[in-house]
Amino acid sequence: MKLQQLFFVLLMLLIIGCGKREHQMLPKDTQVALGRLIDSGDPSYDGCGWLIDIEGDVFSVDHLEEEFKQNGLQVKVYYQNTKYHYLCGRGAKPYSVIKIVKVEKR
Repeated sequence: MKLQQLFFVLLMLLIIGCGKREHQMLPKDTQVALGRLIDSGDPSYDGCGWLIDIEGDVFSVDHLEEEFKQNGLQVKVYYQNTKYHYLCGRGAKPYSVIKIVKVEKR
């Protein structure tokens, strides 16, 4: 009986130890923030496409999946900064571009 209990405990430790945790699967320089998605209009008509407002700073996103393309959607975003800027609109305002790693609806 004790051998079965010991085997069960060791099996559970093995299963728990092998599970990947979310922060271990993300690239090292990934940042996490709460934000609001903004549809600033079609870039072919002087819009800037999809932007994200993170604590008052607005960024251009490199890619956004269709399911999240909802103006004003509150999200939790996992992202990486890039060295790129995106010029768009009539005033050609530069937005820093961020690389989206993961997005979750809040």
